[in-house]
Amino acid sequence: MTIAIGCPTAGPPTWKLVMSLLGMAPGLGGGQVLFARAEMQAPDEARNYLARWFLNKTDATHMLFVDRDAVLHPDTPARLASWGVDIVGALAFTRYRPVVPTVYRGPHPDQPGNYQVQTDLVRDWIRAHPALWTWEPVVVEPRPDGALVEVDFTGAHCLLVSRRALEAVGDPWFRAYQVDPERLGEDRFFCEKASAAGLTVHVDLSVVAGHMYGEGSLGAADFLVWDAHMDWAKGTLTVPPPAGK
Repeated sequence: MTIAIGCPTAGPPTWKLVMSLLGMAPGLGGGQVLFARAEMQAPDEARNYLARWFLNKTDATHMLFVDRDAVLHPDTPARLASWGVDIVGALAFTRYRPVVPTVYRGPHPDQPGNYQVQTDLVRDWIRAHPALWTWEPVVVEPRPDGALVEVDFTGAHCLLVSRRALEAVGDPWFRAYQVDPERLGEDRFFCEKASAAGLTVHVDLSVVAGHMYGEGSLGAADFLVWDAHMDWAKGTLTVPPPAGK
């Protein structure tokens, strides 16, 4: 197995990403890791450029899309590839607030046309796996049962896609459109197009890809803090009563 890592950049990568890539352990039985970047393009066009490069210029079996503000555990590619599925993303969390997991499945009850963030699923999983109680990127060892979940879509922050899947989805793989003021939907476009091609999208809850915010990494611990103070149904902060009340 050969993994090609593609990084769409709108500027220089963070040093934590550089160190992640330098220390990366493919763990694929002698497999290789290739690398390419697409600079100064819109996110959707940068990802499309990387997909074309992968298909036309390499013989690699899998493409790992990694954003420039990601920070990864060195065993991330091996863990994602270990499932043998065509499309699988690491568990990642948004930079916009409140911090939520990019794990979307099922229709949103109050927002027609949108998907529901699986806050309950991710909360219960994190609480059950203390190795995830950190802001840093993580790969849980040994690989826990039940970590691979099907989703309607996830982000391309750290997303492993097989050659077969890219060929089935076809160009353009990504197309940006405004989901809300915070987000462009090029990753949702890809996942929905993959589903239409008969493919299934997954998230691996046993591997967390950090999301750089300033000098720090947003991870599972950030979500737990927000989750403790959010009424997700109302989308509002909740204030706990004073001690002793």
